[in-house]
Amino acid sequence: MFKIAKYIVFILLVLLASCNDNAKSEMSEVTFNVDTNTYVTDENFLKTKNPAGLFEELEKSLPKMNIDSVNYYVVEGDVLLDKDKLYYYSVSQFKAITDSIRPQGPSIQKFTVGVRPDGSLAIWQPNYVIRYAVLKKSFSSINNYLLAVQNVQKAAADWMGICNVKFEYMNNYDGLMPGSDLHDDLTFVVREFNAGGQFIAQSFFPGDPPYERRLLIDPSYYTTTVSKTGILRHELGHIIGCRHEHIRSKDSDCSGENIIEGYMSATYLTDYDRYSVMHYLCGGVGDPELKFTAFDSAGARKLYGPPILN
Repeated sequence: MFKIAKYIVFILLVLLASCNDNAKSEMSEVTFNVDTNTYVTDENFLKTKNPAGLFEELEKSLPKMNIDSVNYYVVEGDVLLDKDKLYYYSVSQFKAITDSIRPQGPSIQKFTVGVRPDGSLAIWQPNYVIRYAVLKKSFSSINNYLLAVQNVQKAAADWMGICNVKFEYMNNYDGLMPGSDLHDDLTFVVREFNAGGQFIAQSFFPGDPPYERRLLIDPSYYTTTVSKTGILRHELGHIIGCRHEHIRSKDSDCSGENIIEGYMSATYLTDYDRYSVMHYLCGGVGDPELKFTAFDSAGARKLYGPPILN
């Protein structure tokens, strides 16, 4: 039923957008700059008010990759969307882009967490145990596998130290084949995947379907100068529901992302934190160690409560 409803919504959105097809010839191009992670638009395009046009331009210009026979587009640096999700994203992003050229009141820049379409926070239920395995056969060397095991455990322990989330490493499933269906006992898997440097690591959000619940590690991870454990703290942050902290930054080096209504929307929990574990190294700020700040701890506790001491 969910799949049927999903495609009905998709078809309705396409039909709605197609009402403006006669304006397409007047559009100026909307492009995505891979180097700066920014959208390039102009008012001629915006006046057409056609989200289908943005979808087409993003589909052409965004980095693409195939994982387990599914094609994905890379948005926001480390978020993967299939074609249907990219359309939903484009509709919401179009509204955010058009709103951005209108007069705005004071911006609210705060620690961000994902929100579902019904307005509820996109987080795991209380006392849910987030179980994972590290797929040994996906790694190019035993040393890389052992490093991933060690650093994911460290990053998970760090999150459990600041809020009431529970990660559990299920090493008895490390022998599963990459690309196989997610085992019922697992929430996600960690695997090495050559993304060609499009990202160092990539994960998912609560509510994503089981076949997308994976933490991918690109070979560039092993040579980066950014904290390797910090990168995994950041990715586990996505897995428990956190969005990027710089998502509302007005700095050109951090732009290209928005708090958007609808698909992948978000809300705010604390004051804006330039050095959050969820902040990219952009706009002259960010911490290459990707450590927790006081605001990270406060936001995480608002989501899940204080850590339970054993």
